[in-house]
Amino acid sequence: MGIIDKLNASQMRGELIKPEAIANAVYLLSLEEADAINGSVVMVDDGYASFK
Repeated sequence: MGIIDKLNASQMRGELIKPEAIANAVYLLSLEEADAINGSVVMVDDGYASFK
């Protein structure tokens, strides 16, 4: 079992988060409508930190 397989197995959905999910979060935070989001940590981990 390789490292990618081990990482996938540790995820809730059995796969690593896709780069597009990170890009979507960055895009959301870049919108003018998100100007009130300051000094926050936005977890983009598919629930890993909450359900580990």
